[in-house]
Amino acid sequence: MGIENFIAFTVVSPFQAIVDYEVQNGIPKDWINFAISRSGPSGAWQRIERGEIPLDDAFFDAFRADLHDPRAWEEYHRVFKHRRRRRSGSGSTGASGSAEDETLAAAAPEDADAATIPPLPTIDSTPLFCTMMTISRAPDPYMFPALRYLRTHTPFLLGALSNTITFPPSHPFSRPPDDNPRKDLRAQFDVFVASSE
Repeated sequence: MGIENFIAFTVVSPFQAIVDYEVQNGIPKDWINFAISRSGPSGAWQRIERGEIPLDDAFFDAFRADLHDPRAWEEYHRVFKHRRRRRSGSGSTGASGSAEDETLAAAAPEDADAATIPPLPTIDSTPLFCTMMTISRAPDPYMFPALRYLRTHTPFLLGALSNTITFPPSHPFSRPPDDNPRKDLRAQFDVFVASSE
């Protein structure tokens, strides 16, 4: 039996909620992902995905603080402006916290256009998070059926490595609703490894 890699979202990506939030609230493109990335291993998002902290008010306060980090904001603008100068006319000016962005940030002068950096946008971490989690409860209309097909029509052993968040037992998101086909998501895999468990 062969071994295949099957890498995809089997639920709707929560990143769409980030894009929508930025557009609706006039927040610069990719700032939220950039801020989450720059918060590093000790960031609230990283810690909740590793199951190191509970989903409570302290998490939302820490997540909000990560999204309002002035150093990350300044770095974001250095990356953005430096990339725009390097790629003028390419149409790609976002800053997402990638390895390339780290290189660009290191190359950009520390005081580049410091006087023109706008104030940090205000981000309410609670509705942002809740929207992300709501979106990701829905099965992806293309990938979930493909996963089911692999499960029922192929001899492959299927495994999942998933970034997850553990909700308190009393939270409505602690389990999928009965009418949601995602309720048997884990049953589609022979091995399911969740980051927060």
